[in-house]
Parts: sequence; C-alpha cells; structure tokens
Amino acid sequence: MKIFSIYSDVYPAEPSVRNTYLLADSAFLKNNKPFFLPEEGAPYAAYSALVAPVTRVGKTISRRFASRYYSDILPAVLFRAEGDIRTLSDEKCLLTNALSFDGALNTGFPAKGETIVWMNGDDRVECNIAEIKPLINLWIEQLSICNTLRTGDLLAFPVAQLTEVLQEDMKIEASSDGQQLMKFFIK
Repeated sequence: MKIFSIYSDVYPAEPSVRNTYLLADSAFLKNNKPFFLPEEGAPYAAYSALVAPVTRVGKTISRRFASRYYSDILPAVLFRAEGDIRTLSDEKCLLTNALSFDGALNTGFPAKGETIVWMNGDDRVECNIAEIKPLINLWIEQLSICNTLRTGDLLAFPVAQLTEVLQEDMKIEASSDGQQLMKFFIK
C-alpha cells in the first residue's frame, strides 16, 4: 500500500507531482483511534483532508477516467510537525520526518453527503466534495504517469488547515449531512 499526499501552504492544495510525498504505512490510523502527540517536532498542526482509496489498478490514467479508480471519499486529518518543518526548511533538508510519522493520517468512514464538516472546538472547516473531485482527478492523472496506482493505495488530498497548534485532550470530529464520520482525541 502506498499513501500519497500533497505538501502545500495554499488550500485547497494545487495538485502536482512536485509537491507530492509518500507517507509510511504506519502513518495510517482508522476507526477513530486517538492521535498521540510525539514529543519531537512540536508544535503539531492538523489539516482537514479528503482521502480517495484506490479501487483498481491503473497507470497513465486520463483525468477523464480518473473517477473510475476510486469510489469513496473519506474525511481525514493530516498532522504535520510544524516545528520540524521550520527547522528542516531552514537547513534545506527533506521534510519527510515532519510529514510522515506514526499516526500522521487519521481517516473516518465514507461520506454519503455532498459536504463534509470538520470541527475542533470553535475551529470549523467545510468542504464541498464535488468542488475537490476535479483536483483529485487531475492529481491521479499526474501521479499515474510515473506510478502504478494499486487497489488499496490512498490519496490524501489536503483541504484546509484545521488547527494551528494541537494540544492534548482536543477532540476532532467530521460529519456529513448530520452523520458523524469520525471522532477522535489528541492524547
């Protein structure tokens, strides 16, 4: 399984192979498991994301047919070690350690509605899935030029920053049309 994501400071992210990175499979959390704040790399930030699980094998996929390669959209939260990003950027180093670590991607259940809302206390992000799907399709077209996408791969597309500084005991939730899709705590 491969997990692709995009590093960007502009949201929704502009899909490009140049700002795509891979996450380790240990970065993937599901079933509302808590995120444990690592001691290194603080502060940590949370970003709302949409995850498209790949459902069939493909290479060199046209944007026109990209939507055939995923069927569900999952709400997710991507975590970043913002302290490490600043340090590594200043040293002109790769950002891998700041982006790919255990638990860096937490996903919920598939969305059935057209809009997903993420909440963390007073922080709220709302996303219309139909507006983001063309960007995901473009990203699939670009990724599949050099990568074979396989069943089970995950495409994590960041939508917006949810929380600038994570703290213990925060609760993060996502829902669609009143149905709760994810709920987990920061430990």
